[in-house]
Amino acid sequence: MALVKNDWQIKKQIEEFKARAKELLPPMLKNEIINESILKGISPVKGAGRFKKYSESYLEQISKIANKRASPVNLKRSGDLIKSFTIKKIEQGLEISFKDEKAEYHDNGTNRIPQRKMLPTRTGESFSVIIQRSINRILNKILNEVRRN
Repeated sequence: MALVKNDWQIKKQIEEFKARAKELLPPMLKNEIINESILKGISPVKGAGRFKKYSESYLEQISKIANKRASPVNLKRSGDLIKSFTIKKIEQGLEISFKDEKAEYHDNGTNRIPQRKMLPTRTGESFSVIIQRSINRILNKILNEVRRN
């Protein structure tokens, strides 16, 4: 005998899936993007690789005011940029951003700052394979939980 769920049950499961995803993804994403990527000097954007090294003049300048090493390039001079990381729940999903204005300089690069991609913000960009796998693992876990209910 086959069991066919009513349309309202499927809609309920979809809503439960979305709610659980919005609950479970933010802490995992924060850990993967900040702790496992940026603070280790690695871009969380697919194909971007390690962040470009700090210039000698910048290292010389900051060594006088902060206990900063040459590597990894972790974008954590004052901590303001990292602290500005936010994940906002929106109707369509999650909005991930950095509120600190320095984020734009690193993301786009300037004539003095090399580009250091912190989020996939352009068409065709995506998170690294490691982050995508983590997202898929959580979504599959949620899907299996919702199916069982």
